[in-house]
This record gives sequence, structure tokens and C-alpha cells, in this order.
Amino acid sequence: LARRPIIELARAALQGKVKSRYIAIPPVTTEAEKEQLVAKLEITARVEALEKTDIIPRVDGIVTHVLVDEGSNVVAGQLLARIEDDEAKIRVAAQKLAVEQAAVNITMSKLSKEESDSMLKAFDSTLKREIQELERCRAQHDRGVMSDKDKEAAEYAYSKALADKEQARLKAKRAGDEVLKAAIEKRTAQNTLEAENLKLSFTELKATISGKVIKRNLRVGQKAVMGQAAFTIADLDSLVVRARIPETDLRVLREGLRVELDATAFPGVKYTGTIDLISSEVDTDGGQIGVRIKLKQGEPPLRPGMFVAGHIVTEEREGSLLIPKKALLFDRDRPYIYVIDRHDGKKTARKIYIRRGLQNATHVEYLPVEGQSTTIDDTSEVVVVGLDRLTDGADIIVEGENKPKVGKTNSASQESASQ
Repeated sequence: LARRPIIELARAALQGKVKSRYIAIPPVTTEAEKEQLVAKLEITARVEALEKTDIIPRVDGIVTHVLVDEGSNVVAGQLLARIEDDEAKIRVAAQKLAVEQAAVNITMSKLSKEESDSMLKAFDSTLKREIQELERCRAQHDRGVMSDKDKEAAEYAYSKALADKEQARLKAKRAGDEVLKAAIEKRTAQNTLEAENLKLSFTELKATISGKVIKRNLRVGQKAVMGQAAFTIADLDSLVVRARIPETDLRVLREGLRVELDATAFPGVKYTGTIDLISSEVDTDGGQIGVRIKLKQGEPPLRPGMFVAGHIVTEEREGSLLIPKKALLFDRDRPYIYVIDRHDGKKTARKIYIRRGLQNATHVEYLPVEGQSTTIDDTSEVVVVGLDRLTDGADIIVEGENKPKVGKTNSASQESASQ
């Protein structure tokens, strides 16, 4: 912060040059200054990629092709490597034949059902005729115009037609069941084919996200093992920092706050980000809360694993009135300062209570005390040296400035100061 030397505070009265009711101070003070003040929370962390994934084989087998290397940029769905697939292709081909055979079986069973349905329809017609013939014969037999033998022949023909229809019905039902069975077998064969095709697709390792390959664990001829990562891909546009903040600072945290960071690997380069997530719980062991910071990529670009340090900007105030911390005194817990009051050629120490606002390493923001009429502005001369010798209202002289004349006026000032 800029400094404007004006006066400093007294270490001792001028010995013998003026009467002792004056306090002499050396010319080291400062004026209150209006500047921007920034409140910060210091953080340290390591960079990581929010979007990061391992590509893990889902089948065992010998690697036949590796198409990317570490540092390669890939897009989601891009082929990275192939695992031997001869056996998988054979199983797929065999299952395709099973599906085709199931389709043929469905066709044959449908033809058989159509034939059975046609026969059932024919036997139904025959039965209806035999019923009519039996009714006619019974009527004639009752009138005595038909013999018992002819009546029995009609009853036999009816019974046979009824049995033939029942047999045809059962055959048609079995044909229908065969159609359903063939359809189920085809669906099962299709499902098995889909499963074999899925297993075949597992022999191709593809990127699941877009980004950069940051690790490759496969080479041609090596055996890929289920469950062991073959590649690691990270989206370097999704870099974040996860910081831990004391829960006492939770009141000043909110999403969207600006973050400024320095990377150990690139001294002098500034990186920025914003808070995009604040944890919903506090760590019970350390009393800290997690904060996720989304980084804006810079040049040179950050990489996962890098160490960064910086601060979260929790508040910024333009035109804050700042006073040096070394000017502060305390009346119990109440902070106050001394300023030089110049009036009618006299210089008086004036005690002013303050409230402290934001602060940095050397200065603190001045805030007025409610109900106190005396305040300061950016022209006020704040005493920073010799504070232990001052009292409110004491007449002072500044070394190097004109000495006051001793007289009634000075006596009045002394009396005023002693009251």
C-alpha cells in the first residue's frame, strides 16, 4: 500500500525547549488511505480432473492392436485397442445359424397348424351334416318309416364324425403349441446371439469420455485381464481443486466466489477459478468442510496432480479507508487510534474509537463506532509512533515544525487537556 509520511508519534517531550505540558513527537505519521481491500482465505491443494475414467477390459485375451498412446486426444466412442476375437466370432456365427434354424422351424410349424386348422374345419362341417342326418333318421324312425338298422347306421356316422372332429381339434392345438414353441426358441436364439455379439464387442476397448489418454497399461501381445485398467482418460477442460476450509469460515463461503492460484511448476503464472460446489457436511475429525473449485485452463496448461496454492476471494471493497495496524491501541477489547487535530495553529492528540473491518498483513479497514461524533477521513493524520505517551486532548508539537509560543493560550490548552 502507498505510504505518505506526514508525522509520527511522540517518544519524548522536547527537553528544555518548551514547557513540559507539550508532548513532542517525531515527524512519522501517516494519513488514512482509501484503497481496495480484499478478504481472502488461503488454500493449498492438488489439481485433479473432474471427468476422469479408467477403461477396463470385460473379457480376458491377448491384445492384437493398440491404436493410441499416452498423450493422445480421444473422443467418446473412439477405438483404443483390440483383443483377440476369433472364438467370439465363431460363437456369433454359430448362433446366427441357430436363429435361422429357429426361423425355419417357425415357418414349418405355421404350415402344419394351417393344415390342422383346415382339417378341423372340414371335420366340423362333416359333423354338422351328420347331426342333421341323425335328426332326420330319428324322426322317420319314430313315424315307423325307417328301420332300426338305418337308425343305428346314422347314429354310428354321427359318433364317428364327432370323434374325427375332436381328434382334428387336438391336432390343431398341438400344431399351435408347436408354433409358440418355435417362436420361443427363435427369441431365445436371438437373445443368445445378442449376448454373443455383446461379448464380441467387449474385444474392442473404446473411450467412454472425450479427453486425453494420461495412462496406457497395454501393449500388443500382452494379455488383457478383466478388472485391470487398460487406459486412463481425463478431460483436461474439467480440472478442479478440492480444498479443505475450516468450518468457522463457512459463513463467508458461497458458490461462484473467485479463486486465484499459483502453480509450483510455473512460478509467476496466475490461474483462476470459481467455487462450484460446497460440501453438505463438515468433517467431524478436523472440523473442516470440502470445497470444489472449477479451474479455468491457462497457459502453460495445468495438469492433474500439480500442486497449487492461492486464495479464495471472499469479499472485495472499493474505497475502503485503511489505517496501519501499528496505529491500533486497545481499551480492554475496544480498539482506538490517535489522530493529530490541527486547529488555530495548535496541534492536539485526539483519541478515536474505531471498529475494524477487513484487513490485510499491514492495514485494517476503519469503520466508525455508532453514536460517536468524531470520525476520520482520508486526510486525517494517524499517529503510528510513540503512542504510549499520548493522552486524549494533549497538546503536541512535531519535531521540525515551528515551536509554539508559551503563553495564556498554551496554558488554556493545558487546562483543557488536563480535564
